[in-house]
Amino acid sequence: MIEEKNLNLNQEMFQILIKSSSEGILAFDTGLKFTVWNKTLEQKTGKKAEECIGKFIFDVFPHLFQEETRTKFFDTLKGKSPISQNSIFIPSDTGQKIFFDAKYFPIKNGEEIEGGLVIINDITESNSVKKHLDLLEQTIKTTFESTPYDYWLLDAEGKFLLQNNHSIQNFGDLKGKNFRDLDDSQEFLAKWKTDFEKLRKGETVTREQNYFANQDEKHFYSIITPVKQHQEVMAIVGLSIDITERIKNENIKLRNELELKTLLENSPDIIVRIDLDLKITFINRTVGKISSTPPSSFIGKTYKELGMDPKEYETFEKQVRIAIKERTPLEFENDYKSHQGIISFSIRLIPEFSSTGEVCSVLMISRETTGLEKVRNQLLENQNRLSSIMSNIPGAVFKCKNDPHWTMEFISEGVKQLTGYDVRDLINNEVLSFQKLIHPADRARVWDEVQTAIDNDGNYLVEYRIITKEGKIKWVWEQGRLVNNGGFSSSLEGVIIDITERKDFEEALKKSESELKKTNAELEAYIYKASHDLRGPLASIIGLAMVAEMEISDAHPLQYIKLIKDRTERLNDTLTNLLDLAKIKQKVLEPERIIAEELVNEIIDNLKSKVGISNIEFHINLLFKEFYYDPFILTSILHNLIENSIDFKRSGDSPQISISMSNEADGIRINIEDNGIGIPEDIMEKIFYMFYRGHDKSTGSGLGLYIVKSSVDKVGGIIDVKSELNKGSKFSIFLPCIESGQSETINPE
Repeated sequence: MIEEKNLNLNQEMFQILIKSSSEGILAFDTGLKFTVWNKTLEQKTGKKAEECIGKFIFDVFPHLFQEETRTKFFDTLKGKSPISQNSIFIPSDTGQKIFFDAKYFPIKNGEEIEGGLVIINDITESNSVKKHLDLLEQTIKTTFESTPYDYWLLDAEGKFLLQNNHSIQNFGDLKGKNFRDLDDSQEFLAKWKTDFEKLRKGETVTREQNYFANQDEKHFYSIITPVKQHQEVMAIVGLSIDITERIKNENIKLRNELELKTLLENSPDIIVRIDLDLKITFINRTVGKISSTPPSSFIGKTYKELGMDPKEYETFEKQVRIAIKERTPLEFENDYKSHQGIISFSIRLIPEFSSTGEVCSVLMISRETTGLEKVRNQLLENQNRLSSIMSNIPGAVFKCKNDPHWTMEFISEGVKQLTGYDVRDLINNEVLSFQKLIHPADRARVWDEVQTAIDNDGNYLVEYRIITKEGKIKWVWEQGRLVNNGGFSSSLEGVIIDITERKDFEEALKKSESELKKTNAELEAYIYKASHDLRGPLASIIGLAMVAEMEISDAHPLQYIKLIKDRTERLNDTLTNLLDLAKIKQKVLEPERIIAEELVNEIIDNLKSKVGISNIEFHINLLFKEFYYDPFILTSILHNLIENSIDFKRSGDSPQISISMSNEADGIRINIEDNGIGIPEDIMEKIFYMFYRGHDKSTGSGLGLYIVKSSVDKVGGIIDVKSELNKGSKFSIFLPCIESGQSETINPE
C-alpha cells in the first residue's frame, strides 16, 4: 500500500508501480478526466485504458454521481489526504457488481494540486462470504434460541463460551466458567474427566446426569460433541434435554410395581396370570403351599402340560374362554388332584385389557376351599365336634333367624376376631343385632339377595361389608342355606369368612388398571402436545433452511443446509403422523357424505409429489358413487395404504396399484393390491407395530401401517394381509357401520 503522503515519483518508477500493482489504480486531473487506468482495473471492470484515458470520470461511470462519491473526488482536488470510501461498487462489463474499498490522494507539484490518485482494493469476495456467514450465523442463532432445550458451547479447554436463554434460566450465566465447576463431587469430576478425554479425541458423548438447577434436582439427557477443524478439536457443543418428569414417572411406576409385586407375592390366594393361549406368564409363591414344584417351573406352560386331569382341564379351559369372550370376571369352583389328594378351589377369573381395549391376558385368583368343604360335612355329621372345628376357621359359623335383624341363635367364637364383639353381645341381639354390623350401604342389598336366593333353591352366597367394634371396615363372604326347624319355623345357617385381603387386592388391581389407563391417556396427550408444539419450531427451521438455500451459492455450506432441510422435513412428517394417531385415539366418529371417486383421486393427487409416482398405473374400481362414513378415518386408511404401495414398488417393473371399494352387509370392503416387493413371512406379524420398519427401503417413520391398524380398530373393523415376495401385497379391510341404521346409507338407492 502506498504511504499516505504527497506523491513525487519519477515517471518510470510511477509506471512500474502502476503496472505491477494487484490493486486498481487510477488518476485524474483537475478537470476530473482520467489520466491513469492500470491493468488491474481493466481486468476487474472489463474497460480498456484507451476507452477511459482523457474521458470525464462520470461519463465513464455515470452511476457514481452519488453525492458521497462526488464529494470524495472534489475534496481530493482541495488537497485533503487521505480520503477513504468503503463498499462502493463499479459494475463491470461482465454484468457482475464488484465491491471496492477506495482511498483518495491528491497529486501535488510543490504546493500546486495537479490532480488526484485513487487506489482501489477489491472486497467483492470477502463481502459475499461475510453476507453468507451473517445469514448462517442468524440461522444458527434463531435455531439456538427457539429450541426448548439447553444449548451451550465450550472452548477446547472446557470453558463456557456461549449459552442459549433456556440454559441460562436453568443454570445461570456460566460464561467463562469450566464445565467441571457445575458439580465438585468426585463422581461427577471423574465422569467429566473421562468424557473430556473422549471429546478431545473427537468422540461424541451421550449420558444422563442429575444436576441442581435453581436449587431443584433435575435430570438431563446430554449429547456433547466436538467441533473439529482439520482434525483438531476447536470447540465443544452440547445439548441437554430435561427428562426430570420422565424420571419421576418411572420412579413412581417402579414403586407401584414393587408395591403390587409385594401384595401379589404375600397374598394367601394363589394368583396366576395366563395369556390367550392359556400359558402361565406369572404365578406367586403361594403355589408352593400345595405343590412341591417351584413357581418358575410353571412359567410358559399350560395346566394341561403340568399334569392336570384332561377332564378338569377341559372344564377349566371352558371357563377361561367364557371370561375372555364375555370380557367380564367369572367365578367357579374346581377340584385339583395333587400329591396331597383332591384339593378344592374357589376360582375367580378377571380379564385384563391392553391399551387398545382388547383382552390380552386373564388374572386367576384361586383360594383353597378344601377345608371349607370339610367344615360343611362335619357340621352336618356331628354337631358335638362343631366347636373345635369352628375355632380354626378364619371367620364364624352361625345360625340365625330369617328376620330383618338377622337375630343370632348361635354364632361361633370366631366372631370375636372377625367383628370385635363377643358371642353373648350378638345372641338374641343382647347388645346389638348382626344387621347393625352390616355396612349401611349394603344392608338392603344383602336382604334382597338372600331372600331372592332362598326363594329359588334355599341356598345363597353373598359378599358385603361389616363395621367392626373398632370402626374398621371389613369385607366378608357369607354362604348359607335355609333350614326348617321341625316344620314350625325356619332359620339360616352358614359360614362367614373374612375376605378383606382378597378385596383389598382386587381394589389394588383396579387402582393399578385405572392408573395405567390414566398414564396411557396422559402419554397420548403428551405425545399430541409435544408433536403439536414442535411443529412450530420445525416450520421455522424449514423456512430458514429454504431461505438459506436460496441465498447461499457456496456448494459446501449449501450441502449442509440441504441436509438440515431434508432431516427436518422427515421429522415434520413423523410429527404429522403422531398428531394423526392422537386424533384417531381421541376422535368421536362422525359419518359424513363422501364421494368415493373424489376421495380416492384427491389422495392420489396429494401423493404425486413423491419421486417415481408418474410411472405408476392405477386401477380404480368403485362399486358405488357415494356413501356415509367418517372422512378422517377413511382418509387415514386409504392414504397410508396407497403410500405404502408406492414406497415399496419394485424397480425396473411397471408398477401397478389396484384400489377397489364395495359395499357388504353392514359395512364397506376396501382392497389395496400392488405388484411390489412383497412382505417377508417372518415379519408379517410385526408390520402393524408402532415404529416398525421391516425393509432397508423404508425411509418413513414406521407409523403408516400402525395408523391404518389403529383406524380400523377404532371402528371395530378387520384387516387382512396377503403377500408374496417379489410379487406384491394385498390389504383387505372391512369397515363396519359406525351408527345404527347406517347400512342403509352405504349404497343409497
